Amino acid sequence: DDPAATLALADLYVGLNRPADAAPRLEALAKRPDRKIDATLRLAAIEFAGGRKADATARVEGLLKAQPNKRFAETSEIG
Repeated sequence: DDPAATLALADLYVGLNRPADAAPRLEALAKRPDRKIDATLRLAAIEFAGGRKADATARVEGLLKAQPNKRFAETSEIG
């Protein structure tokens, strides 16, 4: 169970236009404190690309509220 390898596999699936294969792996990683940010932002990107802008926005806003002092909070925005 290597989280970096799982993240790389999820990225590969997204690159191959297989977001349905990437999402469950990212959901699992999002439960890990050390990978929550990476996985959550990738999940939001999948939702946004799939036309689910409101879901993507809600996911990012939830992350921002949960971790307001993280550096990404200053620059992340889904428009």
